[in-house]
Amino acid sequence: MQTLECRKAHQICAMSRTLDAGRFEQEHADAHVMAVEDHEGPVAECSLWWSEVPPFAHRRVGVIGHYRAAKGSAAQMLLQKQQIEDVVLSNPALKEFMDAEGTEPEIAADVIDLVKSKPFGKKLGRNVKGFVSIMEHPLAEPPDLPVDQPKGDWGVRVIAVEGRFAMSLWRRLEGETMVYPNAVVEKKFGVAVNDTLPTVHSLSLNG
Repeated sequence: MQTLECRKAHQICAMSRTLDAGRFEQEHADAHVMAVEDHEGPVAECSLWWSEVPPFAHRRVGVIGHYRAAKGSAAQMLLQKQQIEDVVLSNPALKEFMDAEGTEPEIAADVIDLVKSKPFGKKLGRNVKGFVSIMEHPLAEPPDLPVDQPKGDWGVRVIAVEGRFAMSLWRRLEGETMVYPNAVVEKKFGVAVNDTLPTVHSLSLNG
């Protein structure tokens, strides 16, 4: 089972069994989320509103509607997705990044999936930080990983690439010239880096 997020009426028309795409547009929902079984199609779904919902007690809130679930496990999956989104939006730096005028809608949506994948695994070492570089475009071919710079006693280690995201570990090397993750990604992969996603490594479902 997997979750799919639709933000356009034609996407909903192709997937949803119960929601009319015209209704989605008329009621100005921000997204429609579905839990999908490989051989059954959508088994749980709901629409989400947040961009035009008035704040409550100075806090950003959202609304869930168009809800249905045929299976308890599918309903739980949708709820977990909402928990992840709540965690992302509770992080001031990430919220500011996602709400910024220049942030592409596709990148903002992909942040949720990135957090869910836990790109840095368990807690990082005391002197190690995680960085996510946002590349101008995805790589044409999967790179050989990890990429260490400098080799051996590394200051930057690129550990994963997902779409336009390149995940790196960074640590300060005593007596060595400072190495930066974005510069390593640009040099090794030959693609420009547009931005850096803040503090993904510190997020979890527990907030």
